[in-house]
Amino acid sequence: MMAMKKQFSSPEQAQAVRVLLDDLQRFGYTDSIGTDAFGVLVTPVVPTVKPISPAPVKRTVDESFKIKAPTHKNKAAKAASEFDAEQFISTREGELGFTVILTTDDADNLFKEDEYALWRRMLAAINLPLDKEPSYLIISGEAALDKPLPDDDEELLSKAVQKHLMQQRGLPAFVLGMRALQILSGGYATPATVRRQEYRFEQEKGCFLPLATTYHVHTLLRQPLLKRQAWSDLLQLESMLTKGDS
Repeated sequence: MMAMKKQFSSPEQAQAVRVLLDDLQRFGYTDSIGTDAFGVLVTPVVPTVKPISPAPVKRTVDESFKIKAPTHKNKAAKAASEFDAEQFISTREGELGFTVILTTDDADNLFKEDEYALWRRMLAAINLPLDKEPSYLIISGEAALDKPLPDDDEELLSKAVQKHLMQQRGLPAFVLGMRALQILSGGYATPATVRRQEYRFEQEKGCFLPLATTYHVHTLLRQPLLKRQAWSDLLQLESMLTKGDS
């Protein structure tokens, strides 16, 4: 099959891509990935099969079963019990022209040491300067865990994240991980729908936020075969940054 050649502007960028693809080579994919004096040959995109949607499941609700809402004797007690979405969100300004949306238990430490090393190689692979950082929108605490919050709280958190993104006009977003993507979209988006541009984030009528997504770096460390898809996602982000594609 014909393979596309990715041109690199520096030896460092080519080396960063080689490191990303090294695990694939060791897992028996050397027949489709090779190297030459100019860089790495990128694996051609494999045609995807359209999934078959399962038949809708009809659910019944016992109307006699009701959960009694808590009552508050005064407004102060009620206010103390209300969900504060902002306590789970923090932002960091960066010098690169895109925002990274990710979940972490500790907002002060975005990545562990091995995760940060991989993240820097990912940036280098699309020729982004390593001495500069993108801006970050960090979702931490309970909201960062795989288990969703109660429905009302999850909705409030989703709206809070969307509010932050509404203020970032023309700044692409790169979402790391399924949990961050679910919060951003209110549970509607999946990585596949973002890649196919079936889900788009509308900042205002007719104005959409350039959006790309890939796996969280800790997932890539645990499952190195996913780096094949991550490389494709990085190229999509690179296209957004260099050509203004959405």
